[in-house]
Amino acid sequence: MHHVDTWTPKLVGERLIEAIRWARYNAGPTGPAPVRALMPTYIASPKEREEAGWDGQENVSDPTEVPS
Repeated sequence: MHHVDTWTPKLVGERLIEAIRWARYNAGPTGPAPVRALMPTYIASPKEREEAGWDGQENVSDPTEVPS
């Protein structure tokens, strides 16, 4: 004879928590982080930084003036 669980909200919650705990401790890391870790870091050359305007300084005579 088969044992059949009656699904109650309490039992469903307990089973979901049990499944999440099992996955957390047994499934291991998931997602794109390992792939991203293998990608080289982009470092812009001084010429690329200058062309992008990253190293430019703005001189403002009035500190309350907002540069346009």
